[in-house]
Parts: sequence; structure tokens; C-alpha cells
Amino acid sequence: MKKAIFEAVVAASIVLLAIFVSGCSNTTPQIELSTNYFDLGDINPAEGKRTETFFVKNIGKAPLEIFSVSTSCGCTEAEVESQQIMPGQQTKLTVTYDPSVHPGLVGELKRVVYIQSNDPLQEEIELELRGNILQVQEGQIQEGEKNEEG
Repeated sequence: MKKAIFEAVVAASIVLLAIFVSGCSNTTPQIELSTNYFDLGDINPAEGKRTETFFVKNIGKAPLEIFSVSTSCGCTEAEVESQQIMPGQQTKLTVTYDPSVHPGLVGELKRVVYIQSNDPLQEEIELELRGNILQVQEGQIQEGEKNEEG
């Protein structure tokens, strides 16, 4: 009986060691953003949409698959140039904030871009955007509005 238990423990140890060793070889993708935080500064809604470009990098040893890119609010859109990133490569992440979605919104702004991938250590990574929305001054025409005079 003791021999059977000993053999089971040895077998389990070998399996666990094999799993550990294979995990240490780092043959997985690894996602990295050019920044995890970006300050948009003052945003004048009359100037229309604000677009910024960032980069998604694969610093791992296997191809990185981007499964989805989403945002915390409909006023913010984000898209990657490529869904697959080879090891050592990067792709563009374009983020656009549209102040006309929330007319009259003034003050602090916080929006988040969520990127889901096949990185086993970070299945979802976030890019936080912050800014300060300025009040539109009387007489300023917001992008998309028509001037009453023609």
C-alpha cells in the first residue's frame, strides 16, 4: 500500500514539474501598451472629435491575437490596425473621443479602452484616458452644427 502511494506521489510530482518547466520556457504572447494612461488635457467641444494614436506591442515569443477592443462609453471609439501581432512587432491603436455625443458635458472626463487578447497573464489590458471638457462659449459652433446665418 505504501509503495502505491509513493508511486502516485512521484508520478504527480513529475507531471507538476513538467507543467512548471513548460511554463518557464515563455513561449506565449505578451501584450504591452505604449502607455496605460493618457491625459487629453483641455477638450474644447467646439473643435470636434479628438483622435490619438497608441501602440499595442507583443513582447512575447508567440503570436498575439487581439480578440476584442471596446470602450467604457459610446462617445469613445477604439480600433487596432491588426488583430494579429507577431513576436517583437506592434500595431496601431486609434482612439477617438467625440464630445458631441454628450452635449453640455463639462468638467472631468474619464474613459477606458479595454483590449482582450490571448496573453495568458493579461487576458484584458486597459488604457485610461482623462481630460477636462471645457464649456462651449456662446457663439462657438460645435462641429456638426449649422450656423444660423447660412
